[in-house]
Amino acid sequence: MQVQRAEKAMQLMRRAGHKVGLMTWNTLMAVCQSAADAPAAMRTLQLMTAAGSDVVPDIITFNTALGACVRGAAWHHATTVLERMQQTNIQCALSPTDPPIRSLLPRIGTESLSTLV
Repeated sequence: MQVQRAEKAMQLMRRAGHKVGLMTWNTLMAVCQSAADAPAAMRTLQLMTAAGSDVVPDIITFNTALGACVRGAAWHHATTVLERMQQTNIQCALSPTDPPIRSLLPRIGTESLSTLV
C-alpha cells in the first residue's frame, strides 16, 4: 500500500509538470526497499531511465533497488540490478557477508560479488 501511494504521488507530481529530481526518485526507491517490493523497484528504475528522463540512477538508487530485491527474495531482479550496476561501474554497497547477499550468490551462479561489481 505504501508503494502504491508513493507511486501515485510521483505520477501526480510529474503530470503537474513538477521536475522530479534524483532525491525524489531515490525516496520512492527507499519506499520500495522498505516494502520489499522488487517489482516496484524495477518499475522505478525503468521510469528513471526511460527516454526523455534527465535523471540518472546513482549508487544510492542501485543499492536501494538491490536491497528491495534481496528483501523480497526476488533473485532474478537482483541479478538484473547487479548487471546494470556492473554496466555503469557502480559498486555494490552491500557486504558479501550479509546473510541475504550470501543467499543470493549461489542463486546467481557466482561465489563473490567482486565478479559482478
